[in-house]
Amino acid sequence: MEPRISILFYVKKSKLLKSGKAPIYLRITVNGKSAECGLKHAVEPNLWDSNKHRVKGSSKEARETNDRILSAQTELFEIKRALIAQGKHINEKVLLNAFKGEPNASSKPTMVCELFQEHNDRMQALIGKEYSGATWIRYRTSLSHIRDFLEQTRGESDLHLQQLDPTFIRDFEHYLKTEKGCRHNSSMK
Repeated sequence: MEPRISILFYVKKSKLLKSGKAPIYLRITVNGKSAECGLKHAVEPNLWDSNKHRVKGSSKEARETNDRILSAQTELFEIKRALIAQGKHINEKVLLNAFKGEPNASSKPTMVCELFQEHNDRMQALIGKEYSGATWIRYRTSLSHIRDFLEQTRGESDLHLQQLDPTFIRDFEHYLKTEKGCRHNSSMK
């Protein structure tokens, strides 16, 4: 499902610059969660049209600032389109960091099986030091069960960590008990 995204430009009159101008800010909201940053432009507070989210007037400065706002808006929708085409998870931080050109580890979504595999790899390196081989095998089996569950119930090989919710947990517990023959204590672990 495509995320609901809203983009808002506004001035922060509470953060007036020494010149008396108010900085223009960008707020990105994705599915109700927001992130914001300065646009590196400022405007006389009385020239800001808060209904249109643009600078009033037709001066050269007003046109340039409004062009920058329009350009930022277009760039954000292009970033969104590219992320969707790549099948990446979109949230407010990912969009904002991509807009600012900042590399961000969270731009690549954290995936459940990927994270579980990382855990198991680290654990394997500690067999005989902190963990037994039998414990590592149980974790490896758990990962296999999660992958099977995702494939059978969702037709996917992995899941965004942010998509883990109580329904997923209950469904997985039920799957372990009915399909894999696990008992209550094993399912809970």
